[in-house]
Amino acid sequence: MARDLLERWGEPHREYHTGDHLARTLSIVDANARLADDLMAVRLAAWFHDAVYDLGAVTNERRS
Repeated sequence: MARDLLERWGEPHREYHTGDHLARTLSIVDANARLADDLMAVRLAAWFHDAVYDLGAVTNERRS
């Protein structure tokens, strides 16, 4: 599963939701970890947000 997620974040058609975006998001999560009741759930949400990124699709959020 981890490899699949990393491959998705590295898809060439992505302009914004890239590995850099994921790293920045995880950095923000870590900086605010003390605020989370379930830090693992928040980290997983960061990893999976927009894991599905099909150009022009309106179902990306739901499918992710």
